[in-house]
Amino acid sequence: EAPDHIVIELEFMYYLIFRELEALEQSDIERARRFLDIQDAFLRDHLGTWISKFAKNVEENAQTDFYKNLAIVSKQFVQSDHTSITDASIATLDALAVVA
Repeated sequence: EAPDHIVIELEFMYYLIFRELEALEQSDIERARRFLDIQDAFLRDHLGTWISKFAKNVEENAQTDFYKNLAIVSKQFVQSDHTSITDASIATLDALAVVA
């Protein structure tokens, strides 16, 4: 079994976001909601469980500011993404479902 790698995990998130947007473009709110729910679960149960520790480890051990800053930005982005998913995105899709 291949070990997890942050790039693979972030690419999976990209795929889910892309599929959600694709569904929205086709006015398929139910399918968009499913992809949003998968994003939420993945961030909550997987990526979100270790990104803070990973970023802290990189910050403390990186030899250059580039990697230290990349770790900080990555952690903040994942946390911000999860917040936006659990708040605005779900409410927006629910509102669209009522209109549709």
